Amino acid sequence: MTGRSVTLRLVLAVVGLEVALIATFAVSVYFETNRFFEREFDKALAARADSIASLVDVRPDGRLAMESPHRPINRRSPTSSRPDLYRVWTDSGELIEQSAELADRSLEPAIESLPPPAPGRTAPFDTSWNGKPYRGVWAHYEIEPESSSTTASASPPYVCHVLLATSSSSLDDAAEDLIDFLLLLSGGMVLATAGVTVLLVRWGLRPVRRTARDIEGITTDNLGSRQVGTPNPPEEIRPFVQAINEMLARLAAAFRQQRSFTANASHELRTPMALIRSTLQSCLIGGRSIQEYRESMSEVLEDLDRVEHLVEQLLLLARLDEGQGGELSGVNLSAILTDLVGRYRGQAEQAGMRLDGPDAPDGPVWVLGIPELLERLFANLLDNAVQHCRPGDRVSVDWHVGDGWVTKPPFSKIPRSRFSPACAPKAGPSCASEAGTQTQVEAA
Repeated sequence: MTGRSVTLRLVLAVVGLEVALIATFAVSVYFETNRFFEREFDKALAARADSIASLVDVRPDGRLAMESPHRPINRRSPTSSRPDLYRVWTDSGELIEQSAELADRSLEPAIESLPPPAPGRTAPFDTSWNGKPYRGVWAHYEIEPESSSTTASASPPYVCHVLLATSSSSLDDAAEDLIDFLLLLSGGMVLATAGVTVLLVRWGLRPVRRTARDIEGITTDNLGSRQVGTPNPPEEIRPFVQAINEMLARLAAAFRQQRSFTANASHELRTPMALIRSTLQSCLIGGRSIQEYRESMSEVLEDLDRVEHLVEQLLLLARLDEGQGGELSGVNLSAILTDLVGRYRGQAEQAGMRLDGPDAPDGPVWVLGIPELLERLFANLLDNAVQHCRPGDRVSVDWHVGDGWVTKPPFSKIPRSRFSPACAPKAGPSCASEAGTQTQVEAA
């Protein structure tokens, strides 16, 4: 079933289930109807046997006889290949009457295994005649004398047996007609069900097709601008539509972030590249001394250092996006911050600033993280603080451990008037920066 359409799968499933149900129903109907036909056929045979028995009378001499039974009983012509067969005899075995076809053959072997029926009852049986199927009844009757002149009127009731058999081709024809009818009805129902199922499945899958059309129309220009699918999708496909919309929203956010990142990177690269270009162009102007060339080359190297630093950051972000930042491990956060404070203290003093480390470290503070990334994070914070704060400002680095977390210290340690959440350019006349993070503490 792999690769087939949902419509085909549902149609095959529904049609298969319907075929099983129809087959079960058709077999039940066939057998029940066939038994009903047999019962009605046996009733008709019993009625005809009654009509034959009604022609039997007691003669004055006490013998049983029939009154012209040929015309009312043998309804088929003598040349018919399927004539009605009958035989009437007394309880003592004396033959009363029989059809001409039984002159040289007998039906008694067909009833040898049957117990004699009770008076007024019939026993049905199946047999064959000339290779044709026949259905018959064996009836047992008590005959009351009708004439008062019968010499044996004081005798017990006279008994006769009637054996009647007729062709069961009508039963076979009825069974064949029933089978043909059931086949035609079942085939029509299966075809109708398949057609209706296709229509219903297509109607039910309209929201899916609409969602597919909406997805096909999505480009980088309209990504995230509108929802796909119907506003209120059916409950069965609602998780699918919601997942698609959430995925598209994440893609739109990623595209926006990528565009913003590309724009910012271009802007950051444009400034040092322009400075390098202008410095090199000025070097091409003649009449400069060696000292001036040295100063120009130094400026170019500084600008190249800025470009190299920016490129390294871009490569780092690319590796982080690919999940290649490194593995988490235990990191001594206090050692990293103390080392960074010592490393940047000289730059801060040259800029006329004050860089303070922790008052009195109580020992190592272990956190779970990536050492290189944590060191770069706090190094960037300190670098921004040294570059963008004004002379005379104070930068304080400290941390607080409590409740299993490493956080920034309470604001009471830093004067409120000298604290700004982000030490960025244009922060104001005074600026203080804290390199704090909220990282779960690991046991030392």
